[in-house]
Amino acid sequence: MDFRALLAAPLAALVMTSSAAELRMPQGWTAALDPSGNAYQAGVDPGMDEPGRHSLLIQSVGSRSVLDIGAVMQMVFGYAGKRVRLSAQVKAAGADTWAGLVLSDKMAFLNQFSASDADTLAHVFGVAAGADWKTVSVVVDVPSDGWMITTGLALVGNGKVWARDLKLDIVGTDMPLTTSHMGVDVPRALAQLHEQEAAQAAHEKPPQNLELR
Repeated sequence: MDFRALLAAPLAALVMTSSAAELRMPQGWTAALDPSGNAYQAGVDPGMDEPGRHSLLIQSVGSRSVLDIGAVMQMVFGYAGKRVRLSAQVKAAGADTWAGLVLSDKMAFLNQFSASDADTLAHVFGVAAGADWKTVSVVVDVPSDGWMITTGLALVGNGKVWARDLKLDIVGTDMPLTTSHMGVDVPRALAQLHEQEAAQAAHEKPPQNLELR
């Protein structure tokens, strides 16, 4: 199977699996949300549907931290040693931290952040969405031994972000590489993790009366 064909054409003819009144996850994509599913919602937005054209949406639920991340992603194979470009029309509303199109030259779980993920996030490149529909693209070099890349749409913090007319293709070395990254404040996130770990350690309670007196 040629995995390059998965995103080689605009992803307009996506297969839907539920009613038009709900956000529907398109076939082949994964919603990378919080485990409870209460921080973000994602799927094809019926309110943006046009004939033969669909828009992918991520929206925050309630008030989110500026370090919370919601994403819709797809792992793609078969591009080792190539320069690739992910393009789409994107727009955002009420985004208070960052929202946009993302592409990683390796496997990356876009919604997770831990101390060990700091290096992974350095490999997640992105271009932010604006208030109106605008065509943007993200270009990366896939390592010669790279067996998987990650494509997607991400929202950090609060708001909404949409993408449509997605396309992934191989480009020449004359195409400039993207140097901007997904907008996560890594130092702040690490500091918060350390604070959480310290608070948890402070509340640890050792066992009592091991002598059974």
